[in-house]
Amino acid sequence: MTRDWPHGEDIPIFSDYIVPKARTKKYLVEGEEDLDALSVLFRRPEGLTVESFLREADVVRGFAEENGVLVEGWGPMGGDAVVWFCGVENVVKWAFTKPELLMRLLRIVLEWDLWSIELLSKVKCVDLIIHRGWYENTNFWPPRLYRKFIAPILRREADEVHRRGLKLGYVITTGVMPILDDIKDCEVDLLLGIDPVQDRVDFKVVKEKLDGRVCVWGGVNSAVTLRSTREAIRRAVYEAIENLAPGGGFILGAVDALFKDTPSEGVGAFIEAWREKCAYPRNT
Repeated sequence: MTRDWPHGEDIPIFSDYIVPKARTKKYLVEGEEDLDALSVLFRRPEGLTVESFLREADVVRGFAEENGVLVEGWGPMGGDAVVWFCGVENVVKWAFTKPELLMRLLRIVLEWDLWSIELLSKVKCVDLIIHRGWYENTNFWPPRLYRKFIAPILRREADEVHRRGLKLGYVITTGVMPILDDIKDCEVDLLLGIDPVQDRVDFKVVKEKLDGRVCVWGGVNSAVTLRSTREAIRRAVYEAIENLAPGGGFILGAVDALFKDTPSEGVGAFIEAWREKCAYPRNT
């Protein structure tokens, strides 16, 4: 337990703090023998659990309708959950040495993800279901392995979300350039996290590959750019809008979030630059 450990005496199942091998003495899943127990760790939501969730959702729906805001439903975990369970090194190693084990683990998580999609689809205010994919990038998964293990899971979830009349958003903030075609082929509706700083993405390539098929959300780095000068922030906003907005399909956003310590001056400059440049429709 190091000084930066945020969970006190608790050892959570899902947390980035338990991923590093140097921090963790034993992972929740370390072999085939752990999968039977893992498969019954969660059960389909029912009864009072669902009732309580729907009551909370009613409050969100009232707020969303009053303020005209989009509501995201966060549920599907995919490869992120697998990394939380096993650590990065084990997951990548098993992709080569124990592919059947890894595939079974992903199918267990997929079952839970489909439950969450089913529950979120019952909430009238949810516009967009988000699949978190921070650990599904090509810094960890070579494109060949991404296509073998991750893409089929993402496509199955997209099919289920669309069957229920909703849209699927995909959060992936780095290592995305080599798999843009795969994300498009999986019929994802929104790619959240296009970042020119931490991922050095080429906006023109992103626009060319995804235009008309996948909406893009992001364009400006939060941790670095919003801490810089007003002029640097203004340039970043203008560059994102000029490259990604023509023809539509772009939502300007700070990647991957605004944090408690994000300077208010930086946020103000970001909004000011957006107001200067946000008129639609934008022509090439």
